[in-house]
Amino acid sequence: MMISRDLFSFKNLRNIYQSSWTSLLTSKLLTNCGQVKKSTFVTFGSYMNLDVDNDSNTGKNGADLGVQYLILPWINLDPLAVGLLFTCSFERLGEEIKDKNFSATLKILDDEITLGYWSPDETGNEIPKFVRLTFMILFSLEDRQRGFGLALIPEYDHFDENKKLVLTAGYKDKSFSLKFEPTIETQFNIFSTKNMGEWRYEFTRESSQTSKVTTTFKRDKLGVTKETTLVVDKLPEELFFNLSLTPLKRGGGCFIYKSSRSYNIELSVESEEMGTCRYATIKNTPRSILAKWTPTLVNGSYSVEIDSDGTDLVFKNSLVNPTINLTVNNLRNINFNTSWNLTNPGNFTVKRKTNFSVDLQFNLENWSVCLNATPVADKICTGWYINTTGYIEVDTDWEPLGEMLLLIRSENLGLKTNAETFKAEDFRLNWTIWPPIEWNLEKEGWIDFFSITMDLFLNDHWYHLWPW
Repeated sequence: MMISRDLFSFKNLRNIYQSSWTSLLTSKLLTNCGQVKKSTFVTFGSYMNLDVDNDSNTGKNGADLGVQYLILPWINLDPLAVGLLFTCSFERLGEEIKDKNFSATLKILDDEITLGYWSPDETGNEIPKFVRLTFMILFSLEDRQRGFGLALIPEYDHFDENKKLVLTAGYKDKSFSLKFEPTIETQFNIFSTKNMGEWRYEFTRESSQTSKVTTTFKRDKLGVTKETTLVVDKLPEELFFNLSLTPLKRGGGCFIYKSSRSYNIELSVESEEMGTCRYATIKNTPRSILAKWTPTLVNGSYSVEIDSDGTDLVFKNSLVNPTINLTVNNLRNINFNTSWNLTNPGNFTVKRKTNFSVDLQFNLENWSVCLNATPVADKICTGWYINTTGYIEVDTDWEPLGEMLLLIRSENLGLKTNAETFKAEDFRLNWTIWPPIEWNLEKEGWIDFFSITMDLFLNDHWYHLWPW
């Protein structure tokens, strides 16, 4: 999520401190309990009992909710930062509204700052007995970067995994939300970095119970909305990483992830900043990723540089029936790139700079590619023209592969090569397969293998090409 460097600084903090005491000490609280919407002014530091359901027979003496909010100066030690802390505590005073759909939003400084929560009326869920929400606006003294912090402390009558809560906060044109499944005590910070477009994310879980946490960042500027969503499943006790997303030409994108350690979690990212492939999923997050892609049929490409102990990486254009899906499994400390022309004639090439096994599945429109290989070779290249008269080319620069399964298909065309202890240099197999009684095969270049089969898909049929 991109935020201009001059939107938030130490000057902004000073301006907030110097705001009128009236706007600081008195803020507006909006509640929605079931279908009852109410607006109430609450006073800084005071504890207030509120009737949120317009029913004098519920709660404690007709009051359903106790509210207190504070604004305090704040010093963050790591990283060293100063700022303001906005906190609001809510206490449910009775049982009657416990199962209602309920939300509360505090609006401070003429709506420049918001803080609130939402408890959905889903099966097994309930409004917390007590919840404390915190929103921090921070300025780092070490590197003069900006940051925001959100914290949640919930208490329930009976806690179980069905409890859900959404924490919301906002500052000027920026808004944040954290959805917890189940609700846990958590601290979240986000800081800008010296690298343009790169942000530092910090999650600290205080609860012993883990949770699926969905964090959404949104910015509205000049009528344009930019939104980034992160889903962490399951949240560890600590999770720290830097993330940068950059759209590239022709619908491509660049994804940069950095952390001091790997985590056995699944991290999902959704953002239009990644171009056409706006959905990313990382299983077993690595120490670093640099991924770039151009998801086009002609002159398409995908490259990954990763430091990992075994990561699955997926980029796709939709969560439901994606037409573009770039999946690479069990990535370790590798640096490789692929390029392709998924046409007829066409080609597909994988080049590597470190030793690794290849396990990739690509889907682009009506073309699919599957490559599983345990290579020593630095390059795996194939080309084709699929028709009654056509060819297939394979090249590994005469470096061996332990095993290889390569499948490339469109709706009407396809080829498959399955080989063991295999190497090739400028190998080309030419064919003419019509009429059937006059099949003609010609070989060019060099090839060596323990076993190999090459098959052709044409006109809804697979044909075994070679060897006979």
